[in-house]
Amino acid sequence: MQISKKLKYDEKLFKLFLDSYYSIQYKPSQYWESYVDQIIAVIKKDHLNQFGSDYVLTKGFGDAIKYTPNKKLRKIFPIPFLYKFAEKKLALHRYGKAKKIIFSKAKKFITDEKLVNEISDSLDSSTRNLGIERYVYVHNKMIPWRYIMFILYYELLLKILKNNNIKYDIKSLINGNFMDIGGGYGSVADGIYILKAMLGTGKGTVNQVLDQFPVSFIANQYLSYRYPNKIISPLLKSDDYKKNKPKDEGSFFQVIQSNVSNKLKNQNITLYFNSNSFQEMDSTQVKNYVKMMKTNKAALSFLACYLYDSNKNNNSPQKVVNILSSEFHLLGSEKYQNKEEGFVPGSLYLYKI
Repeated sequence: MQISKKLKYDEKLFKLFLDSYYSIQYKPSQYWESYVDQIIAVIKKDHLNQFGSDYVLTKGFGDAIKYTPNKKLRKIFPIPFLYKFAEKKLALHRYGKAKKIIFSKAKKFITDEKLVNEISDSLDSSTRNLGIERYVYVHNKMIPWRYIMFILYYELLLKILKNNNIKYDIKSLINGNFMDIGGGYGSVADGIYILKAMLGTGKGTVNQVLDQFPVSFIANQYLSYRYPNKIISPLLKSDDYKKNKPKDEGSFFQVIQSNVSNKLKNQNITLYFNSNSFQEMDSTQVKNYVKMMKTNKAALSFLACYLYDSNKNNNSPQKVVNILSSEFHLLGSEKYQNKEEGFVPGSLYLYKI
């Protein structure tokens, strides 16, 4: 069987995601609104063929290399096609050294080599086949950069559990349903799936990715590519949550479009996760997600939230911490200073809901 080197573009399914987006009076955050039309234009023109290499298609959440305008190159190559090609090659060349050394530096904070090996074994072929540009070499295997960030989140979570003498272990946190709020193309949900399988836990549970359109569609197609028999119908309508989830020996995936998040019920989530996007929402949006988490939590439920360092008022981590700490019980936090370089400095907070 020949393995596809492109994500499938399902036109009918894309229309369902699009109709859902337009059918509900919903407006994305100001931070994200300007991106939506650009991404839709790329999808309609090139489908998802350049998932791993078109920065506009996955701007802000993907693993395509960003390249910036270069005045010298544009003077040498005045034709747009030529100078854009040259700028791209220069960006790839500059990243070339980093992708070879990031993991060797990351070893300083990695304690669970088994998980790293499981992820690298699982991701190498799909990273190559999809032409994902921003990857890291791990034991001569290619892992998208965002999966390395997942490993960082996981290691910080282990430190919080250990350093704060918390009575819950990692299995307690991941043995139920999981939801990544603002989950991008699904790297963290995928990492949780691999972790569950490695630890032999979470049978019959769902790993959900909740995000805005059209990221939701891209995530659905990426996870369908990775696990064609493990993804169930997306939640696109206000009453879709009522659908029964299939029983399975392992865990599976589901994408939720964020414009229906305020209608969700009975998702029974054990672990919620968010990285960075709470900072890019206004306070009202964060509070709405707090309400959603309370409505859909399991009997024992947690939130792990990674906030990047910022001194700007519009994306200050402190405003998010203030809201979450007033609503949930903070179990502990762990700061990451990026001494190894190649990662995003910030802090992970663990809350009990």
